[in-house]
Amino acid sequence: MMTLDELVITVRVERRQVTNWVEAGWLLPESVEGDWTFTEIDIARARLIRDLFEAFEVNDAAVPVILDLIDQRQALEGRMRDLFAALGEQPASVRRGVLARCLKRLEG
Repeated sequence: MMTLDELVITVRVERRQVTNWVEAGWLLPESVEGDWTFTEIDIARARLIRDLFEAFEVNDAAVPVILDLIDQRQALEGRMRDLFAALGEQPASVRRGVLARCLKRLEG
């Protein structure tokens, strides 16, 4: 966990920027006794937001769209991991059948 002051130093952004990002719902810190604390995910997301503005010159309107797409992709990756884990627990004949069906659909 990291405080707002630590986040500002670590991510190299201004305090007001972080406040704006929290108000926009782009960062979701925990609030403890009126002070924000940030998780590792928040820190990574803050770096991403900073990079979107600085390196990619994305405007304010595009940031929530990009963040939503990234969130959707990560959720999909989690569901795919669960699916593959469940498939891995199935007998070999079932796994082969699923693979054959997938390949057939890809062909056409």
